[in-house]
Amino acid sequence: MTYSCVRGTSTAHFNGICRPVASVEGRAMLRSANYAELVEPRTRGKRYGPRRFRVAAPFVWNNLPRHLRNDDISREQFARDLKTVLFARAYSSMSL
Repeated sequence: MTYSCVRGTSTAHFNGICRPVASVEGRAMLRSANYAELVEPRTRGKRYGPRRFRVAAPFVWNNLPRHLRNDDISREQFARDLKTVLFARAYSSMSL
C-alpha cells in the first residue's frame, strides 16, 4: 500500500498521507530528501498512534534499503526484492 501511495497510484483517500521529505519546505536540502524518505509524523498516543497507517507506513518505508525506494523500480521488481529482503532479515536473526 505504501508503494502505491508513494507512486500516486493509490485510492483517493490515501492521497497526501505519504509525503516525501523533499516536498517539505525547509527539509528539501536534507540528506534524507536525497534518499527518497518520507516524513514521519509525530503521534501523541503510545497505544494506537504508532500503528496508524499515517505513522507506520513512513516508518517502514524509511527502513527499507535504498534500492527498494528507487523511483524507477517496477511494482513486480519491488515485490520480488522486498520478499528477498524480508526473508534475509527473518533468517539472519535466527540462531541455530
